[in-house]
Amino acid sequence: MDDSGLGTIIVELRRRLLGKMREWGWGEVIAKQRQYQQTLLDHSLTTYDVLSVLIVELQNQLSLERDEILAMLMAAAVHDAGKEREAWQQYARGERPYVPDTDTVLSEEYIRQVAEEMNVRAPRSTVELVRYHMASSRDDASDVLGSLMRDQDLRRWSQLSRYVYEADNVASCPTLEAALAHCHRTPTLAQFWTVDHHRVRVRGTVTPILHEAAQEAFVERGWRPLLYYPTGTLYVASRGAQADLPRTEEILATAADNLAQMIVQRKQDIIDHLMVGSITQTFMPKPELFDYLSTEDYLLVASQSIGTKNPSEVPDGNAAKYATLRNLLDAGYDVDKAHEIDGTPKAVRKKIPEHLRAKVIASEDMPDDEVNRLLGRMGEACKEIAVFKFFKSIVESRMTSDQQAIAAEEYEQVFGEGAFTLLRKTSTLMYAKDLAFTVDYYWSLPGSFIHSTAARVEHAPQEDRIAGLVKILGKVARTAFEGADAAPTTGRVAEDLTEWVARDLIHPDSRPEGVRDLARQQLEAYSLGKKTLTSKRRAPHVCPICNDAFEQGVSARADFSDGPERFTNRAVPYSAIGDRQICYACYAERILRQIALGRKAR
Repeated sequence: MDDSGLGTIIVELRRRLLGKMREWGWGEVIAKQRQYQQTLLDHSLTTYDVLSVLIVELQNQLSLERDEILAMLMAAAVHDAGKEREAWQQYARGERPYVPDTDTVLSEEYIRQVAEEMNVRAPRSTVELVRYHMASSRDDASDVLGSLMRDQDLRRWSQLSRYVYEADNVASCPTLEAALAHCHRTPTLAQFWTVDHHRVRVRGTVTPILHEAAQEAFVERGWRPLLYYPTGTLYVASRGAQADLPRTEEILATAADNLAQMIVQRKQDIIDHLMVGSITQTFMPKPELFDYLSTEDYLLVASQSIGTKNPSEVPDGNAAKYATLRNLLDAGYDVDKAHEIDGTPKAVRKKIPEHLRAKVIASEDMPDDEVNRLLGRMGEACKEIAVFKFFKSIVESRMTSDQQAIAAEEYEQVFGEGAFTLLRKTSTLMYAKDLAFTVDYYWSLPGSFIHSTAARVEHAPQEDRIAGLVKILGKVARTAFEGADAAPTTGRVAEDLTEWVARDLIHPDSRPEGVRDLARQQLEAYSLGKKTLTSKRRAPHVCPICNDAFEQGVSARADFSDGPERFTNRAVPYSAIGDRQICYACYAERILRQIALGRKAR
């Protein structure tokens, strides 16, 4: 029988068995209770799945006949049929003494039912195979089989029963470590197979990504998954195949590719819900997700993060502040010092040259209609202010110094000399400065600049103004990113995230340190952890989420962390909590959680 024929038998038989097991009620009764709990359906299917992997190599080594394959697979599936009886269920619950779990009459009936479903003849030795593989009935199994078979048949089925027996033993191992140890000490399995595994640290959303990448890398190297655990996967390979372990770099490269695909699939959710934060707090809360090819999309969402305001919604004092700033800038005041102009008119006059002091405007000197006009301009400019602020976040958090230099040149070609410096001087939402330092330069452009019939951009419809500004700044950013260094893209985002969680891959080993070095690092981090909890400098830290030791981390922000400024016993008593630092692996986990959900999650 070729591999395709065997594969068809395995898949079809499993499908029929699953249907019958549900019909028999095996999903409602216990098979394992002491070390862990497992239903009879789960355990029986797991045993079947383990044997179905082993049987591929057994067919090559032992030239199995079709009836032998069916007998072994059916025996693996129904070997514990006796556990469905109420007497055994009471034993499993600790309500009565031990009772045997083998019921050959029940097994024979179930084998008959499955054979009818498959439209095949039930192999004559399946029931005896069920009995023979059970340790409790092994002493008299020779007599049972001997009455039915010739000596050569007895030896053959005794040999095959060992593989059913070992499949059950492996499927019964409660942990990956236990399964690995059992396989290494079992001659029956060592005869034809090499066994190895991958193991990860269970963290959350990132864990199945690492599992999938490791499994793909092992399969690529000729290994076959035998059994899956929360912490890893057990693999087998033919001894003759001499399969090598995949290198850590291969697994991480596969994980990065898979992550990139996930990010691309959730791109719109990232743009709509994750990249743009609060204009009054952190406007780009997750800069690591930034892809320069989506710059215009981010800017458009930023414009939607705030609405146009009425004059009454803008604080009155901004009118005089704006008038003063506008007067000084128009008079040639140094743009590098313009951001320092703040405070009362008296305080401002002390900061500027004497010949400019008459340019300072006090609120009481302004007519009410002029105040309302300026406040109205600020309220109308809110959406453009948001676009400029997000562009500034891109410049400062995602551009290198070379890219910033290109951006400055491109920006000032549009908005004039000194405009980029003024953009960099803005901070959180400050109506007067934002209008004077950014929006004024845009609004003063001719309407034709954005294909409008208005004399100036300021008088064009708001929708046209927003679209025009997004295109202008998007082009500036694109030119800067493509003009120097490596631009941040989805692929690089995925590589960064993978690098941060690489330490979660325990085997094949991704940690270059030995056990002693790792213990020394952890001890040092634990001894200094309270002092360095909020330190942003490179120093030994202990992550307050996963307790891992690390050198350089990231500030836990409210966008992805629950109550980061709350009191914690991890800090030095009576100290200010500040920005507690978490490891990059936990940060990556929270980013991936939000990507998977398509929204913010804590």
